[in-house]
Amino acid sequence: MILTFTFDTGMFIALERRKQRATKAFRAFIEHGHLPVVPAVVYGER
Repeated sequence: MILTFTFDTGMFIALERRKQRATKAFRAFIEHGHLPVVPAVVYGER
């Protein structure tokens, strides 16, 4: 089963700052085949 997870602005900031918790979570989701989703409003903020 493929699941999705939603990135918020905080997740992008945490990844940009290389926060260990965010990086580990992101890697775990990807390794298990889950897909990230970015709402348009979050994309627009970047």
